[in-house]
Amino acid sequence: MKKYILPILVLLAIIAVIFVWLGGSSSLEYSLVEQEEIALYGYEYRGRPTQPELEKLFFKVRDASSFETGRFLTIISYGTEAEVDTLYQFIGTQHSSFNADSSVQKIVEGGQFVQVTLDMHAMVRPSPANVRKGAVDFARDKGLQVADWNLEIFTAEDVLTVLFPVVD
Repeated sequence: MKKYILPILVLLAIIAVIFVWLGGSSSLEYSLVEQEEIALYGYEYRGRPTQPELEKLFFKVRDASSFETGRFLTIISYGTEAEVDTLYQFIGTQHSSFNADSSVQKIVEGGQFVQVTLDMHAMVRPSPANVRKGAVDFARDKGLQVADWNLEIFTAEDVLTVLFPVVD
């Protein structure tokens, strides 16, 4: 039994180091921001989260996006995590030069948003439900309420900024 303790401790230490290296120990800091209008160009998707069409649309838009030129991959997620059967999203980029077949333009009006930036690898990011819960709690503490949709903006390789619109 004793001969297994040291290897297990070493393995746990390695896992902890990897977790921290990927950004898993980062805390989420919510803030209230004013956001200008955002014009998006891309595709609407309504269907099951497991459909191959969703993955194809995601990679099509991701490949047309660019961190260097500000053509950020941006996803609007409508609804709540409780709606597990059907996913409704708009997958787009913030640049008008994205004119692929059947793409559409969507305008997100400017206003007040609860913002959180997740500067961590996707493997260690908190679930969307936990991120939303934090935004709802933050807004409630300020006497505000957030809408049932949010924007997810991929601004760098492992950096995701999530915006929750504040509603009246």
